[in-house]
Amino acid sequence: MWDIAEVGTLADFQREWKHKAGLSYDRLAKATGESAATLRRAASGTCVPPRKVLLAAITGCGGPTERAIYLWKHARYHQRLVDKPRKPGPRRADLVRDKFGMRAALVELYELDGAPTMAEMHERAGGRHGKLPPSTAHRIANGETVPATLAQFVAYLDAVEVRKPARRGLWVQAWHRVQNSGPAPLPDPRSWSPNSIFTASQIPNFLIRLYESVGSPASLEMKMRTGSRLDPRTARRILAGHMPPDIRAFTAFLDACRVKPEARTRWLDAWHRTRAEQMARAG
Repeated sequence: MWDIAEVGTLADFQREWKHKAGLSYDRLAKATGESAATLRRAASGTCVPPRKVLLAAITGCGGPTERAIYLWKHARYHQRLVDKPRKPGPRRADLVRDKFGMRAALVELYELDGAPTMAEMHERAGGRHGKLPPSTAHRIANGETVPATLAQFVAYLDAVEVRKPARRGLWVQAWHRVQNSGPAPLPDPRSWSPNSIFTASQIPNFLIRLYESVGSPASLEMKMRTGSRLDPRTARRILAGHMPPDIRAFTAFLDACRVKPEARTRWLDAWHRTRAEQMARAG
């Protein structure tokens, strides 16, 4: 973790406040209820500690909890970006123009909040009587869908701690903008047919178009359709704009989208054509 600057900054912040408080790890452990080993590891810079451990340590030292949470979210965001590389989505509401952009933006909001657990999100959104069930929160946070109603959208903003009124207002405007634009019409099939694929870089966008054309099924449903040959993590990476890792993942994705035999042949031709093009360029 030492090569992630934000993790190091968080560790420095913890050690700075421990030094200001003049506490040993043993004394801080008695004050917080956490073990000395846990607190020492939290400030080591080798990992991002659990949020509750960080807050216990900073509170015990008399430090600013708001600043601690800010640094923790940044460290957690960059740690996850290294552990699970992905293409970041829009961070600003004014950049969201369609359903696809909204889906990517809501994933980004989740990651920027430190990727809270579904139970935490459910509780923040109102708990048992809230409008954001854990299963729905999971699908939104994984980029599989968008909230079905404005109330659910606002509940999601609560769940990822978008609290400032001005910022919330911009996101609600984005919601209405996407809804009022109506469902984005699929382009002329000839414009995204696999016959039009000539470079590997085109494949992810074309697969996203294919996915949307069959109703954007949930990743769990795609897994079931392929007999577990397409795991949810691989599906999410493809839908985030990454190239399928190999032909097995590619064909599994086609099966998950229920591509018919004739069209499947054209998709496979496109895969082999782009591979041949890559090999020719490498040679």
